[in-house]
Amino acid sequence: MFRRMLWVVSLSVLLGELTACQRGEHKTAGIRISATMPWYSYVQAKLVEKVDKTGKPTFTFPVLLVYNKAGVLVYEGHDTAGNTDALAKLSSGELPFHVEAGAQLTTLIDKIPEFQSRKSRLIEPHNMSAVSIFLESCHACSMQEETITTMEQRLLAERVNLLMVHVLRPDWYYK
Repeated sequence: MFRRMLWVVSLSVLLGELTACQRGEHKTAGIRISATMPWYSYVQAKLVEKVDKTGKPTFTFPVLLVYNKAGVLVYEGHDTAGNTDALAKLSSGELPFHVEAGAQLTTLIDKIPEFQSRKSRLIEPHNMSAVSIFLESCHACSMQEETITTMEQRLLAERVNLLMVHVLRPDWYYK
């Protein structure tokens, strides 16, 4: 009797998993990938392109980019406090919308070799993605990095991909 009940339970679990996969509902945990970019490569990649009043490019760190499950940018932040708040609200779907819709996750992935090799996994339709961009030796950046480390297990369990980009300061900075 016990074997029969165990067999029925096992079969129902297996059928449930197969049905979920057929409907495209199989849920996978998020993944974390890190990349390091020299300053020059970061500037050339134009990951986050802003210009000042004179038309010159400007760079602000840290940066947090959040892409929804469809791979569309839904949040862009440049301050640690706001980014921490956005990360806390990530799973609830209560993100403040600071950007014009349109930027695509695939565009960013194509610009970073470490992300390109995992592209098919990163663009799964059931995972959101948070891209955190840090500048080497930046105090605010290290605070954001600590926040992500603290929240990492929860975010990954909630199917959020964490893409970390560490930008190295240019050589002229140290002269």
